[in-house]
Amino acid sequence: MTKLQTAALLIVEDSDEDYALACWALQQAGFTGAVRRAASVAEALALLCPGCAPAPAGPARQAPAAFDIVLLDLNLPDGTGMDLLSDLREEYAQRLPLPVVILTTSNNPRDVAILYRLGVCGYFVKPLDRQGFAAQIRSFVDYWFSAVTLPPAAHPPETTGR
Repeated sequence: MTKLQTAALLIVEDSDEDYALACWALQQAGFTGAVRRAASVAEALALLCPGCAPAPAGPARQAPAAFDIVLLDLNLPDGTGMDLLSDLREEYAQRLPLPVVILTTSNNPRDVAILYRLGVCGYFVKPLDRQGFAAQIRSFVDYWFSAVTLPPAAHPPETTGR
């Protein structure tokens, strides 16, 4: 089996339309691995960092999972992708790296610079048209699941008692 079939991807995206479009584009690119969604900073923290924040009600209360990579939107209802990334980098600092790629509508150079300093592995600006979005996701899939060697799936760190 290939990484396209076995990889686990977390998409942190609050927009139902953008999440559905990302799933469609992943399928068009041949990605058939596991895809899980978090629609907020709190849901993502509950999945990625148990004990970092109170778990919200709903799907994120399920057992924490290991992910190979995270696609992260910046604009979330309860905070920003930068907030989430800062928390994750602190919690994962002594563990295997968790690759995070930004997928957002913001092309603000300040955001790009800050996020690379925080350790993102890539920054994609969402195209406005469906085909452009699909082409961008295909590039993401080709690079991350065909061209590079990913670290073992990052397992959530132990509870820190924060």
